[in-house]
This record gives sequence, structure tokens and C-alpha cells, in this order.
Amino acid sequence: MALIHTNLLATPLSAGLRSDIDKLSRATQAATGRLQWSSIAAWAIGVALAIPLSILLGVWALLPSVEGVDPLRMRVAMSKLERCEVAGKPHLCIAIEDKAQSWPSPSGVPLTPVRGL
Repeated sequence: MALIHTNLLATPLSAGLRSDIDKLSRATQAATGRLQWSSIAAWAIGVALAIPLSILLGVWALLPSVEGVDPLRMRVAMSKLERCEVAGKPHLCIAIEDKAQSWPSPSGVPLTPVRGL
């Protein structure tokens, strides 16, 4: 059996098949290499975009906001907050224009305008 197999390798047909298999093998390796590099590039671009977008989304979600108030005014109002004590308990206080200018909100908490805004 081994003798027959050895004889088959020596024939021109088997040499042609071996040549075709070698060409196919090289073409397959080249295609795999191109796919590997394009896959690496796609992943790198995806990660490069995902990291800043994730950070941006996290910062946006954690920043306080009020509907209808632009971010600059929100930052100015937050910069005017101070720690104070009311009835012995710590609170956040803010200077207001006029105590008579306060009005109740729908939840019943009085709202007052912030000085300077």
C-alpha cells in the first residue's frame, strides 16, 4: 500500500495537484491576513469611538440639569450654593433676591429666584 502511495506522488497529475494546493494555500493565507488586519482596524476604530462616547454619556447623565435652563446658567447657580445650618442640620443655601418673591411649586416647596440670574 505504501508503495502505491509513493508512486502516486511521483506522477505528473499529483505534482499538478500539489502545485494547485500550494497556490490555494498561499491565497488562503493572504486572504486570512487581510481579513485579520481589517478586523483589527475595525475593532480599533470601534473602541476608539466607544471610549470617548461612553465618557461623554456618563458626564452628561451625571450633570445636573433643569429643563429650559441653559448649562451656563445652571453652573452659575450651582457656584452660588453654600453650606449652612438650619435648625442645627446642614443644608444648602443660596442668596435670593427677595423673600417676598417666593412662590409655591406644584410640590408645595417654595421657589425663590437666584440672585444675579
